[in-house]
Amino acid sequence: MDNKQTLHVSAFTLLEMMVSMTLISVIFLMIMQSFNAILLGSYLIDARTAVRNESEFVGEYFKLRVKNADPRSVTCNNTGSAKYITWQSKGSSDSWVFFAEPQGDNTYRFCMYQNPNPGATPDLKCHRILTYNDVRVTKVDVTCEAPDADRAQIANVNLNYTMESTAKLGDGPAVKGVSRFVTVSIR
Repeated sequence: MDNKQTLHVSAFTLLEMMVSMTLISVIFLMIMQSFNAILLGSYLIDARTAVRNESEFVGEYFKLRVKNADPRSVTCNNTGSAKYITWQSKGSSDSWVFFAEPQGDNTYRFCMYQNPNPGATPDLKCHRILTYNDVRVTKVDVTCEAPDADRAQIANVNLNYTMESTAKLGDGPAVKGVSRFVTVSIR
């Protein structure tokens, strides 16, 4: 006689296995969707931060430099692609040029340098770069209001520009149309 005992091992049936695999797949897809949303949010935050930081830096740097100008020496050029502001520092012979250097596609980068030839047309070559390749500057306008002879020697200098990120989202920039208007009154 054969005394073989049959061992019954508990296991999943094929149907239970298919249900558990389906549940695991659904849970995995939900986790991946959440992960993708987190990555997209991080990407947008990085783009916004780059635009905000560069915009604030240019505005504050511009204010800091122009506040020390002699109001009688401030000149602006807003014609064509040459957009610049020149001034001479108070009590000094130092002459400065702040300008938007054309980059093509109606975009610019902001630059600044000490002008060795005060009074002459500046050479508009970027010596000190103020904006980098993570942003694009568009729609730059510079205006100067010269001091009146009848009033106190006050000049107003206005810098208006728009920035967007070079990071892409779909067909366009991830962050676009961030406008900044900086006004400096010089006494």
